[in-house]
Amino acid sequence: MEELLKEAQEENIITFSLGGDFSGVEEEFKANFPGFTCRIGKGGMVSVHSPEIFTLLPLVQFFEERGLSVYEAKIARPSLEEVFVKVTGIELKKMQNQKEGRA
Repeated sequence: MEELLKEAQEENIITFSLGGDFSGVEEEFKANFPGFTCRIGKGGMVSVHSPEIFTLLPLVQFFEERGLSVYEAKIARPSLEEVFVKVTGIELKKMQNQKEGRA
């Protein structure tokens, strides 16, 4: 089990706090950074995921060139729930609903 947890947590994730207009950023990001995943969240939070270690400068430049102000960048680790889903393929809420008979 420990080996599975370690493997699931090996993904490299940086969370950015950004300001500006995010229109079209996800598609451009995919084109410019193949192998990376970009997820835009609420309040200007953007998470960048990669199986490889990466440097911040190209990402900061990418965001700045598109008029997005970069206020913060920090390393993130997957939550226990995210690791569980990745390892088992079962979402926690789905499992709870099944347990309560609300499949």
